[in-house]
Amino acid sequence: AQRHNLLLVSNGNKIEIALGYATLYGDINGVLAPLGDLTKVEIFDMAKYLNKYIFKRQVIPEILLPDADLNFTGDKLLPTAELKENQIDPMKWGYHDALIVALMSFNYSIEDVMAWYLDGTLAERLKISKEIIAKWNLYDPKVFIEDLEWVYDLLNKNTFKRIQSPPNIITSLSAFGFDFRESQVPLRKNKRFYDLKKMILK
Repeated sequence: AQRHNLLLVSNGNKIEIALGYATLYGDINGVLAPLGDLTKVEIFDMAKYLNKYIFKRQVIPEILLPDADLNFTGDKLLPTAELKENQIDPMKWGYHDALIVALMSFNYSIEDVMAWYLDGTLAERLKISKEIIAKWNLYDPKVFIEDLEWVYDLLNKNTFKRIQSPPNIITSLSAFGFDFRESQVPLRKNKRFYDLKKMILK
């Protein structure tokens, strides 16, 4: 950066930053996180928009972008960690994007998400299609709970990375950093969480 009189930017997106998949002294390095407040789905949409309307040609290879239903089929390459062989990102694209946005909205808690699941309004409340819920087998209560706890625990555990991250360009109502303030003191699941978990798994 000094040699070329430029600045290094972080390449982590909102979902990777939320779940700790943006590495502390790798993806998070830099003076600014231009993608830090964009979900992966928003980045896919932005890439398609840039190709179609800005560059008017395929600058971002289509092989890296999912179809309209967020499927990587045919010759499309699944997102991978470090581009290693047989190593794919464990994120449920479409669902995790919407879930993390909801949990960061200041309006909803993990217990609210569980209540939506119980009353059958999860897709509607997250503003995603029922097909995305079905695609990831989330209508299975065990899969839903295991995944929800995985997301919530990683979101909680990776606060220490986020407070060392460069600032984001804010594009949403709640961005990590000075907008969405966090404490390193770990959150604990409350009685309502465990009551709802029992009801879901019953």
